[in-house]
Amino acid sequence: MNYFAGIINFDQTIVEQKDLLKMMNSVTVYNVKEYKVITDKSAGFVIYSHGRLQDGLSGYYKSMVDDIYVIADARIYNADKVAEKLGLDDEKMNVAELIYRSYMKWGEECLDHFVGDFAFSLWDGGNKTLFCARDHIGIRPIFYFYDKKHFLFASDLDSIIYTKNMKIKPNTKSFQNFVNGCTISDNDTFYENVFRIPPGHKLIIKNDHISVKRYWHPDKITLNETMTFEEASGKLRKLFIKAVKDRTPLNAKIGSELSGGLDSSSVFSVIKKYMKDVNLSSFSLRFGEYDCDEGEFIKMLIGKNNAQHYEARIDELNYKEEYNLSKIYQINPHWPIFSTYTMSIALIKEIANKGIEIGITGQGGDQLTVGNWGHFADMFLSLKWVQLFKNIMIYKDRKFTARKLFFNYVFSTKEKYLIKKIFFPWKKTNCIETINQYT
Repeated sequence: MNYFAGIINFDQTIVEQKDLLKMMNSVTVYNVKEYKVITDKSAGFVIYSHGRLQDGLSGYYKSMVDDIYVIADARIYNADKVAEKLGLDDEKMNVAELIYRSYMKWGEECLDHFVGDFAFSLWDGGNKTLFCARDHIGIRPIFYFYDKKHFLFASDLDSIIYTKNMKIKPNTKSFQNFVNGCTISDNDTFYENVFRIPPGHKLIIKNDHISVKRYWHPDKITLNETMTFEEASGKLRKLFIKAVKDRTPLNAKIGSELSGGLDSSSVFSVIKKYMKDVNLSSFSLRFGEYDCDEGEFIKMLIGKNNAQHYEARIDELNYKEEYNLSKIYQINPHWPIFSTYTMSIALIKEIANKGIEIGITGQGGDQLTVGNWGHFADMFLSLKWVQLFKNIMIYKDRKFTARKLFFNYVFSTKEKYLIKKIFFPWKKTNCIETINQYT
């Protein structure tokens, strides 16, 4: 895995190596193992790898025939097919060179040929053009900051926050949206003037002009209404098995999160059935006597598959020790510490302690297979009511589905409070006080 960062000065001041090294050294999660600094007058870049994986600077490439650099944190799963289209041998190229060769043949449309998890930046020194892109669903991030004088970008937010003595202010709108139960836009962060390239988007800087454009349009995918259930389920099965295989290298220690639910159990089972040579361990978060504990299903899978298994027990944790604010901030300083995902910190800690190099999870897979309430809300708000109606009709309890959709996802927390106050005055709630203390 590679990290990268860069600076472009619109005022034409020279980018110094010390500024790039400061961006690199601000990321303290891992020790830097190897790095490369590139300076080109008013532009400069750094790419570096950490000490946990052995791939080195696989995300760096400098063309020998023109002034083009590629810095990337990427895995292209169909690299063999892309190389075949290019008439090249993919085994002789790292991922950064593959991106370069694709760009030289197809330009920005090279993104249409990639299947994978990627975030990369391509600097064309001759034309003074920066081309950045993020994978289709946003597995790997790119953050950026810009004002009239500077453009900074990085694959880790710390590289921007602690650079150039910038005075970063909180983005109060993002905080308000979060505590109100609304999603934060896919291009904002919790800091003013610091943004993310949204999933499926590209960013181009040319002639000091910045543009961010969508390159992937899933809403334009044509549905095959004639496909039978058996055909659809068979195709999904093949795609799912391939997706798991692509993300599970044979030469690394793999840790599979195993909750006992549909999504993580499916991922774990595919690895055990189709990739018997993988060095695989499983990790589960257990809840003791609480109803949400799914130990029965976890034991069933472990018993059948004979995997090395580890557990973290929520009911046995010292919460003051494991969930104190300073520890949570160190792990994830730029996102809300009161997010429910902090519950998984104990499990992540266990995975790290066992020397696992790559963690595999099925997080969110159930939303793909049985529906996503936020997606339904998007259909309603974007006036796609016919499509929404068809989706609601799939559910057995349609009244409950519609009620949950509108009350939990379409209305904000304050709107829900007012509805309860008007129509259900006998029910007491203090949710508005909870919101006010954060906003």
